[in-house]
Amino acid sequence: MIAGLWKLSAADCAKLNLKDEYAVHKAVYSLFPDNRSAEDKKKDISSGFQYADKGGGYNSRMILLLANREPVAPSCGELDLKPVTVDFLSADYYGFQVIMNPVKRDKKSAKAVPVKGRENLIKWFCGKAENSWGFIADENKLDVSGMSAVIFSKNGSTDITYNKAVFKGVLTVKDRKKFQESFTHGIGKARAFGFGLLELVPLLKNN
Repeated sequence: MIAGLWKLSAADCAKLNLKDEYAVHKAVYSLFPDNRSAEDKKKDISSGFQYADKGGGYNSRMILLLANREPVAPSCGELDLKPVTVDFLSADYYGFQVIMNPVKRDKKSAKAVPVKGRENLIKWFCGKAENSWGFIADENKLDVSGMSAVIFSKNGSTDITYNKAVFKGVLTVKDRKKFQESFTHGIGKARAFGFGLLELVPLLKNN
């Protein structure tokens, strides 16, 4: 795995026309030519890379990248890359931050509906973490922020809306294999649009 930080100046952002989240999506995807077949896409096989838009000040923007291959050279901006070592995922405890698209399946309509409210978001995240993502999130140390709706148009079509929340806290690895898969492929829905990249910092203990 390769981790990267794409640093963009105001001029770079203007050149790439980063006017909304879909523009960021297209810019990142230009760095990783899609090597999946049509059949792979039907099977929902991962693209092999993730990103998280960290924003920035008036004069800059930073985008985190995590991929199973090196990106092509960007047309602008500065791209710093470094390998993710094998032992990086061997710790038992991590500090983490992740931008999520919190949704759940409505039992009556079978449609995905947004999870709203701080308590509901914490309950949703902790449940998904333990049951699906291979780790236990410490509920007492879990912070939720940045709750908002992300709205953009895709190729001039009807507006697309995603529910957004940023989760930050401390986790304990429960299932090593699932946890490694969560880091490698991301977690949750809408990963193609910058959700689900687990930012991790190894800890000596859960403190």
